[in-house]
Amino acid sequence: MGRTIAMGNLLPQEFKDYKTILSAYHISFIEDDYWLLVNKTEEKKNLFVFLSFKCIYVLSILRQVLPILKRHNLTFKFIKNEQILLKLNNGGFGNDVIGKNMVIYFDSTADAKIIAKEISSVTNIFRGPVISECIQTGEIIYIPADFKGVFDIPKSYARKTKKIIGKYYLPYQLIHRSHKTEIWKAVNLKGFGFSPCIIKKAIAFRSEDKYGRDMYDRILWEKKLLSDLIDIIPVPGFVDFFEMKQDHYLVTEYIQGVSLEAKIKSLLSRCSWQELSSGSKSEILNYYLYVIGIIQRMHDAGYIHRDITAGNLLIKNRDALYILDLELAYSIKGKKPNPSYILGSHGYMSPEQLVNEVPTEKEDIFSLGALFLFTVTGTHPKNFIGENAEADFQKIEDVISDQCFRKILAGCLNPNACERPALSDIRNEIIEWLKGMDNVQRKIGKIKLFMHEKEYFA
Repeated sequence: MGRTIAMGNLLPQEFKDYKTILSAYHISFIEDDYWLLVNKTEEKKNLFVFLSFKCIYVLSILRQVLPILKRHNLTFKFIKNEQILLKLNNGGFGNDVIGKNMVIYFDSTADAKIIAKEISSVTNIFRGPVISECIQTGEIIYIPADFKGVFDIPKSYARKTKKIIGKYYLPYQLIHRSHKTEIWKAVNLKGFGFSPCIIKKAIAFRSEDKYGRDMYDRILWEKKLLSDLIDIIPVPGFVDFFEMKQDHYLVTEYIQGVSLEAKIKSLLSRCSWQELSSGSKSEILNYYLYVIGIIQRMHDAGYIHRDITAGNLLIKNRDALYILDLELAYSIKGKKPNPSYILGSHGYMSPEQLVNEVPTEKEDIFSLGALFLFTVTGTHPKNFIGENAEADFQKIEDVISDQCFRKILAGCLNPNACERPALSDIRNEIIEWLKGMDNVQRKIGKIKLFMHEKEYFA
């Protein structure tokens, strides 16, 4: 099934506060925490269904469903406003409640079967996030697993587990799972080549924003960027893109290596930065210079990464580094996506990215500051940078005594984007520090010290 849904009444969301919609239908309600409760009763009703939907469909769905609920005088509760709905659908209240946007209660099994079918018949053109640990009985209708014998479950909603994803891919190791994605290491069976690959699964209708975009849009954008940037910066090669049961899958080349995060943690878990050998310090800072070179190339090509983290950088064979996870990237020349995708990784996000301003290269400078903080401490930058993206410089100075490093961090993490340094300035500061390191030239040699300079700063 494709993504295009042609419906005349699917308009952009007109109401932000859903109380207005209930009032328009002359439905009385009370407010309770995040909910609007209708026909609240002290009697506990043990039979109910959940309705799951994207926020852009709310008005259209309620136009179909509210008359049915009102006619049958049903008890139900509905999420209070758009902001809460988006937070709930994006895992802000926990992954186990994603998609539970409306709860409809029934007095009897007979009523439940009849009315649920009626609701299903008028909502089968809409879509919403899959509700975990529940059984789907309609396009947006879900029931708890305990109710399996009560409701009729169409065969089309019986989910079967397949070992093979798509036509050729056999997943065998889960690398990462969140409310919006799963990342698997897999074997590509096409042509009996049995080559390793990475599968990124975008779970249907997750990570929705107020413009109706979700993980499908993000993963499609990432697919385009992989093709656009493959000859500019080191990224995994594109292999395949396909859909299964409304989930979408991006298959890329598997890069054998270790994350920069794991590498630095392994070095700094045994000792502090001050206690590291000159060779280890040089190795770590060379990787950081490499990252600066990648971002410089990316900026020169008109793109901003917007999610530079130690976990999104992969070291291959000690002398090559790949950058991953392009779904938040922004094209300066194309001004796409418009608006840019929201949020990123806490501790690495700049203040302007947090409020979703039009992206500039300075967002990446802030992220590089956060990465440098991790590079020389081995501690996640969120321990020094609050949720409001404001750095605690006193806390930073308590653990970093080097004046050059403090200068780099003060510049990169400046809340005023215009006052952050250029990439070349950061690079030059680090190179000067390396040159001044006692006996560094004699111990590791000039060629190794500047092993990435020729390629990225010619």
